[in-house]
Amino acid sequence: MLNQKILKTNLWFYKHKKISTLALIVLILLIGLIIFKLFSNVEVTINSSWFGVIGAVIGALVGGMVTLFASVYVHNNQLKAKSAVHRKNTIYKPLYDELMENKILLDNENPYPRYISFREAPQTLIGHPQYTVWERIKKDSRYLQVPTFLTSKFECFYESINNYRKSLDKAANDVQIQINEILQNEYQTECTIQNLGESVINKIMVKNEKIMDSYVDMYALNPRIEISQEDVKQLNEKIVLQCWELESVKELYKNKNKWMASQGDLVETLKDLILYINLKYEKQSGKYY
Repeated sequence: MLNQKILKTNLWFYKHKKISTLALIVLILLIGLIIFKLFSNVEVTINSSWFGVIGAVIGALVGGMVTLFASVYVHNNQLKAKSAVHRKNTIYKPLYDELMENKILLDNENPYPRYISFREAPQTLIGHPQYTVWERIKKDSRYLQVPTFLTSKFECFYESINNYRKSLDKAANDVQIQINEILQNEYQTECTIQNLGESVINKIMVKNEKIMDSYVDMYALNPRIEISQEDVKQLNEKIVLQCWELESVKELYKNKNKWMASQGDLVETLKDLILYINLKYEKQSGKYY
């Protein structure tokens, strides 16, 4: 099967097929010219009556071999094309579509998700990424058709997700402790919400300015106190500033970027595979015509 470097090289040649073909023809002509020059000075004495016989035999042999090789080549190429297109439609395209859908969600709606699904399930109120296609592929025969380098990339991808989830739990716990320390120091109170860190970690990571607004309005502080809007604004700023000094928050930020880098690498690889099959086997140029 293709590895990624060969894939990139082949994809380049198929994108520039005319130039590649022309270069190959020129190379063959140059080699033929060199061979002709090498043998042009060699004197060979053969009875002229044999030229016709030898020519006929050579012509028949060459013609038969060319016909045989051409038929075998066409048959094998048809099988390869059918197999490649099948892999594209049942493996590469579903994976690419799902990864792109999750990329859009993570870039816009939910940058630091609390939930990540690996099986089909109802979507939550705030959308969360669902990686289900690869899980299904691993359970059936399609897995045997996946290139080794792509399997390795998915293993690294899943490892990056696991690292993100671990760092998210640690950061959420540290953030909750930090917020209550700030509330205790500033207002001699604390937040009674049990999963406060999980609820606000997303806002803290994107430096949202309304972290505690709803909790103050809900009287989720014990003891209850009245805080002005201006004080709430300053409280939010202090929470963001101090929480971003936490090592666990920095680690979460780093692991989120590694996750996105791994996902981006997979998207690019799958795109190359799809384009390669389109160009080589389906003759799709990508142009409007």
